[in-house]
Parts: sequence; C-alpha cells; structure tokens
Amino acid sequence: MNWSSQKRGKRMKKEKTKEIIIAGLLAHTTITATAEATGISEATIYRYLRNEEFKKEYDGKRRAMLADNCHRLQANMEKAVNELVAVIDDKGNSTQVRLNAIDMLLRHTYRLTEQVDILDRLEKLEDIAK
Repeated sequence: MNWSSQKRGKRMKKEKTKEIIIAGLLAHTTITATAEATGISEATIYRYLRNEEFKKEYDGKRRAMLADNCHRLQANMEKAVNELVAVIDDKGNSTQVRLNAIDMLLRHTYRLTEQVDILDRLEKLEDIAK
C-alpha cells in the first residue's frame, strides 16, 4: 500500500468514526451512553466535540432531526386534540379523568398561544430592524 492510499484509508476511517459518533449522539442522551453504544471511547467523543467543524455538522443534523420530529408532532396535533375532546365529552369517563383532560387541553392551549404570540412579536421586531 502506498502513502496516498494509506492517507485515504485514514481519512475514510475518520469520516466513518465521525458519522458513528454523530449517530450515537443523536440516539443517546449522554456521552457515556454514546460511548457504550458505539464502542468509541468518551475521550475520542469529547475530542471530536471540541472540533468546530464537527460541532457544526452535529448541530446541523441535530436541528434537522428536531425539525423533522416537530413536523411529525404538528401533523398529529389534530388527532391529539380530538382524543382529548373525546375524553372530555365521554360522560362514561370519571369526573377526574375528564377534569384532567380539560386541564391538559387548557394548559397546552395557553402555552401554544403564548409561543405563537411571542413568535409574532419577534417577527415584527425583526421586520422593524431591517
């Protein structure tokens, strides 16, 4: 094996390690769990996390994953609301179950409304700043 192919082999191994670490970090909640699941040492994972280019790539993939999951939640929000309303409307459910569903519906409606209002206000401020 010549010098060029050795260098290419090392680059490919580093790229594969990077991909494994990113996948592990996205799937697990701690560095320790990521290390155990991937077989890559915690020290190596921390070393990768100190690299700005790696952090950018990891953060981009993490944001994309969060956006995908957020879209899934939004797509199923109507089903969830319909289920809560069905629990509230079902006179066969105990009063406590119905009150819990009402409380949940009101709390989440308030939080969602508050967040939408904040986003609207932020958008208006950004328009003013332009």
